[in-house]
Amino acid sequence: MKKSHTIVAALVASLLLALSAFAEDAKKETKKEPPKELKAQTLCPVMGGKIDSTVYTDIRGKRVYHCCPMCSKKMKADPDKYFKKAAEEGILFETIPTVVTEEIPKEFKQQTLCPVMGGKIDSTVYTDIQGQRVYHCCPMCSKKMKADSDKYFKKAAEEGILFENIQTVCPMSGEAIDQSVSSYYEGRQIFFCCKNCRGTFAQDPVSYLSKMDQPTDTTATAEEPMSGHEHQGHDH
Repeated sequence: MKKSHTIVAALVASLLLALSAFAEDAKKETKKEPPKELKAQTLCPVMGGKIDSTVYTDIRGKRVYHCCPMCSKKMKADPDKYFKKAAEEGILFETIPTVVTEEIPKEFKQQTLCPVMGGKIDSTVYTDIQGQRVYHCCPMCSKKMKADSDKYFKKAAEEGILFENIQTVCPMSGEAIDQSVSSYYEGRQIFFCCKNCRGTFAQDPVSYLSKMDQPTDTTATAEEPMSGHEHQGHDH
């Protein structure tokens, strides 16, 4: 009889333990928050102020609006922080419409004026950036070009300006470029090693441009072209 009581007690204890565990799991399930409903951006992710539609950062294929120009610099300095914050708040940034073409518009002309100040270019003063050599009228303009390259590339595209390309390797594979395979995107002509790389680039040009963005300092003397990337192997 005593043994039977012991067995029953053990079964009851096991049942209570199982019920307790089930109740705890059910409690955790009820604590899970429903997924946030995504909404369009109305506030600056940096300072929280009301956005100004004329002030924004184009980054990672998205257009992030700000309350002031200073916030754009902070966004570029730590994009992971602000993209994570936006995701947690259910904010949906605007997707940048990308237009990548395989041919340069016929009406485009070679650069003769500085894109920053508009002065006549000095062939010894330039910025090597995103595979392009951008000439300036003075060294101060190089700093402004580096600080907001998208602004000046877009300006050049609107004015039909074609910058000198200094690429030696494909931005996708690191292999030697084929000058018969290129794309044009907002003031930049980009060469590739093959058509496959060109197609991949067209899917997210902003992301790939940021990876090949290796500006160099300008002085009163000319600089060497942008150095090549390490060969990573690539199947054509």
